[in-house]
Amino acid sequence: VSTPDGLKKAIQQNNSANIKLVADIDISNLGTICDTFKGHIYGKYQYTNKVGELRDTVYSLKGGGKEIPRIFNKLDHANIEYIMLDDFTVKGKGDVVGALAGTASYTNFNYMMTNKVVVSSKDDNVGGLVGNADHCRFEGVSINYSSVRSDETIVGGMVGESHQCTFSNCVTNRSTVFADGALASNYARVGGLSGYSVGDTFTNCVNTSVVGGNEDSVGGFAGRSDGSTFMGCTNSGVIIHANESDFNQVVENVKKMYEDQSTLSEAVIQTAFLFGLFGGAGLAAGHIICLASIGAGFLPIFGAFCGAILVAAGIATYVAWLTTLHDEIGGICGQANSSEFSLCLNSGFIN
Repeated sequence: VSTPDGLKKAIQQNNSANIKLVADIDISNLGTICDTFKGHIYGKYQYTNKVGELRDTVYSLKGGGKEIPRIFNKLDHANIEYIMLDDFTVKGKGDVVGALAGTASYTNFNYMMTNKVVVSSKDDNVGGLVGNADHCRFEGVSINYSSVRSDETIVGGMVGESHQCTFSNCVTNRSTVFADGALASNYARVGGLSGYSVGDTFTNCVNTSVVGGNEDSVGGFAGRSDGSTFMGCTNSGVIIHANESDFNQVVENVKKMYEDQSTLSEAVIQTAFLFGLFGGAGLAAGHIICLASIGAGFLPIFGAFCGAILVAAGIATYVAWLTTLHDEIGGICGQANSSEFSLCLNSGFIN
């Protein structure tokens, strides 16, 4: 397929079609292509997400900076790989929303990326790629220079809410993720990859983005984790509790830091020092099973492992544990229940 009309016609004639892109396609005037897609869309294999960049050119679904509806309402047993979603805005209309689809089940997302995509909503379950994912596989997916925001809760850089999914070698790179839970039900679950993670597995994932919320449970990878596993994940992003105005100011400051690499390097060194100062015991432990935890500082069932769990979950300060139990902020996840952490690292800033 090489044209917008060709793409729309192929999918609407057969929602289980096998579609190969052979050119960039302008989707700015296509609308939502179909309700449920069950097929395979793929481009060419010339992509790496190691630093959230492209090795060469991949074919894109391009929006030209325009506002468009989500491309699909649902993905069911679909395969999406080796493509880029590029330069458009999707606004939710009171339901789950993502740049590609509202919901996805039993779907594979392989080596694809977003670039300069904005997803926003006044409702829950908002994701940079899909709003809600069930039994999906994300391999080598990268969210780049994008923005995901909600006036309510459950917001993720990649997925708003995920159940029984696997995330491998995924990156949220220089993007912003924010939820203003104070406007809704007085809580928020905001994560660099998933806002609310249930029974998922995260392996060798990276967050370099600014993730924030006006209420609880903010994490570099998951706002809240129930029964999920995190292995070899690294946060070097900024994780903050803030209102929208303060969050936007932090984003501007981070942009300036990236422009001045010497300032950025100094900041990373400082936060890495804090991490080592407060968490040496946890580094030695390496592998932690957390049965219950609350807050930026944890209240674990096994109090002796407090320091280890703090590090395993990427927490760089004890102060928050002493000052608040309501706002739960962590480099890996904000709140964890029956979750497991192995060889995870935080070198980012947490406030």
